[in-house]
Amino acid sequence: MSSFCVSFLLITLLGIVMSYRDLSAKCKLFPLSYGFCKISARGFSYDARRNVCHRVVLRCMGRDNFFFDQDSCESACLKKKNK
Repeated sequence: MSSFCVSFLLITLLGIVMSYRDLSAKCKLFPLSYGFCKISARGFSYDARRNVCHRVVLRCMGRDNFFFDQDSCESACLKKKNK
């Protein structure tokens, strides 16, 4: 049981680190999931066609175009509208 908890913690930390690397390039990618578990990762993904961040649920842990909260997604990817 403790090895499962340690593995889960490492996968979670790895996902956090990967989710905050090079944010501008990351916004153009498709949100992918990795891992072989039954846990869902809930977060947000940027849709470049619509210029919005929308909620996604991925298997295990998200990577690439995956953010844990909407504010992170919007600050990294949302294109500013010229007024």
